[in-house]
Amino acid sequence: MRNKRVVIYGGTDLTPPVTDYITSLSYELLEQIPCVLATGGFKKYFNSTANVQSTDVSVLNGARKFASIKGVPLESVLETWVPEPTKDQRQEGLVERFDEGSFNVLHGFSDQARRLRLVQIADALITVKGVVRTALVLDMAVAVARPAVPLPFTGGDSADHWKANRSYYLSRLGISEEQAENWEHLNLETASHEQLAGATQLIVSTIARITRRNCLVLMPFREQLDEVYGDLEKVIDGLGFHPLRLDRELYVGDVRDTVRRLLRESDAVVADITEASPNVMYEIGLAHAYDREPLLLWRGQQEAAETRLPFYLKPQRVAFVPGTKALLDAVREYLTSSAQGMKNGGLTQS
Repeated sequence: MRNKRVVIYGGTDLTPPVTDYITSLSYELLEQIPCVLATGGFKKYFNSTANVQSTDVSVLNGARKFASIKGVPLESVLETWVPEPTKDQRQEGLVERFDEGSFNVLHGFSDQARRLRLVQIADALITVKGVVRTALVLDMAVAVARPAVPLPFTGGDSADHWKANRSYYLSRLGISEEQAENWEHLNLETASHEQLAGATQLIVSTIARITRRNCLVLMPFREQLDEVYGDLEKVIDGLGFHPLRLDRELYVGDVRDTVRRLLRESDAVVADITEASPNVMYEIGLAHAYDREPLLLWRGQQEAAETRLPFYLKPQRVAFVPGTKALLDAVREYLTSSAQGMKNGGLTQS
């Protein structure tokens, strides 16, 4: 399993106090959430003489401070994603990029394609100010159902996109009207230390909530099983995992691509094999291909499964659960063990 990836994207012309705030926010994200920050490595325009700083450099400074204080390698907390050198503006002598942290070159990707790729690999996206391209990144995040937090108090595209899609963001991020107004009215130049700390804590807690560990539930799509899923959902949520079920996720195109994405993004997988549903069996096979070891649930006595359980599943971890209590106890034990494993070092970058 890997740490959650928080992509921070935005303007290249930030000035204090925005730069200082983003540096501080980056540090607090790393301090409070098991995450890695990702940027595009934009340092500056070569011919620029303005006394400005990019969002990426502001994030870099926060990550450097964290790595120095905690005594950890910078590459363990910061990723830099850049386009194919021959397709990048820096090839034309326009842009200077930094290569610090875990440095990744997206071969064959243009600068535009690299932006879209960043959205795709993000567990959460934060945007700061920005012009034109930041709006495009936010539109992409909405289109592919990636959680995004445009910071309205930084202005630019971030403020405009927030205003135009305000009701969506309040619902998607789970924040109240009062909290939203606090963000909207925050003035970084005049805000008190307490106001700045409050805004930062709300951002951090929001990111923590929307990047919770995921538990994918594989089961047939039948109304009769909704009650079973409802019970599972409560236990999964209560243990700090975000429950996912394919038929309740927004997807377009080939459903197999959505299954693959959900498996990549999941930290635990629970599969109901009682009915030996062909779809569930296919999804379990994909789970194994992605190196996931799902908890297999048989809602009944073990004796009843002897002749019905597929040969390949017999050596797997199967919980025979004849009742609701046994079902929930098995899932609770599995997720508790999974969470402990991640706490003890199972979370790594990928």
